Amino acid sequence: MSSLNIAWKYLLLGFGVALLIHLNPFSGCSKEDIAQDYPDLGLDLARAEEDAEKLEKAFSELNRPAIYEMLTDQAFERSAEDISLSSYDLLLQFAKDFDKRKIVGYGDEFIEFSFDLDGLPYTVDFALQEDGSFKLSRL
Repeated sequence: MSSLNIAWKYLLLGFGVALLIHLNPFSGCSKEDIAQDYPDLGLDLARAEEDAEKLEKAFSELNRPAIYEMLTDQAFERSAEDISLSSYDLLLQFAKDFDKRKIVGYGDEFIEFSFDLDGLPYTVDFALQEDGSFKLSRL
């Protein structure tokens, strides 16, 4: 029975040490470390931003066909009806708020933008296409 108690003590000690290391602000990976470790994920961030600008323009011009062209096939299936039923005010609000977007994540085939939509936090994802362009994959 005493060996079981000793095992529990070591287990708790291990968790405690791991917690201290995790909570230490001077340990772990910083964004700079990650950028050095993975300098090029193969994602053209400038192109992603250009395509995000195209989407913003389509919303600001109330150009639903142009919005549909910026959607992946799956996003079109999920969102086309909602976009067609959306009021002009909602489309304009999306464009206005999307203008203040920030990149919050990306990988080798996607980029995620965050912004406040009419005062509420909102994120959208763009997926890299075979031709190098980006289309909205999650709205």
